[in-house]
Amino acid sequence: MIKKHRNKNDYFYSGNSLWVRNFAKKVFYSQDINSLIKPSEMSLFLENESKNKENGWVGIDSENYTHDKIVIVNGGWNYTEKLMNLCALPPDVTFIGINEAASKWNINRRLNYYLINNPYEDCLELLPSKTIKPKMIASVRTNPIFLEKYDGQKYLYDPVKDANYAGMSWDFKYQLDDYRNPMCAAISLAHQFNAKKILICFPDEGYEQERPAAIKIKEDFWMFQQQINNYRLTEGMLFWLKEAKIDTAIYGNVLEYKHTTYIDAGGFARFFS
Repeated sequence: MIKKHRNKNDYFYSGNSLWVRNFAKKVFYSQDINSLIKPSEMSLFLENESKNKENGWVGIDSENYTHDKIVIVNGGWNYTEKLMNLCALPPDVTFIGINEAASKWNINRRLNYYLINNPYEDCLELLPSKTIKPKMIASVRTNPIFLEKYDGQKYLYDPVKDANYAGMSWDFKYQLDDYRNPMCAAISLAHQFNAKKILICFPDEGYEQERPAAIKIKEDFWMFQQQINNYRLTEGMLFWLKEAKIDTAIYGNVLEYKHTTYIDAGGFARFFS
């Protein structure tokens, strides 16, 4: 289901009361109509934004990076088992890592960017190793200690505003639709980089065994509700890329995605041809 909002945006319904904005279309006003930020978190978000602003890091929008072929690598299911297969990707692709992808990156390929939007100190566990220094792209709400500890080039981005949280004012040319989810932010960033082909690797976060409050999705695969929501939001992002005629593919998935295609390592060259 698609609805046209009074703010002039189109939104795709992804289920579970989640709406995904058409980020691939020029609009008058960027707005996330979901309420994904809890009132108890707002003071932390503002504190993080204030400290990141004081540090004076520039926005990714200040650069004119363009990449036709982008590979988004999540540290999700199948990552450890199949990461080495990414060495078969063509040499002209650009890698964007999210979540655990950078801290566990151990292949002979350059990780070009690492995107993060975690506001909490537990994100320090995701710091890349000293030998891997991709360009860091962080939400203005990201925990500032993470950025201070990262010894490499770093940029900020401003997320599209949540229905209940506007945050500070940032003089950036564009915002990214991130829904508090680095996968969505990376997809939005790839679009800003003018990608024509986007491959998403290991998108699904889950567990082999049951955990308290986790939901059984299929045999030997459990997810928390937030992880299910992230999957639904990613589905919405892929829908809008399909509408915009941008080629996408998934590798190393567990869940089914309706608005993209699936490839194995043998199909990398064909997809990026």
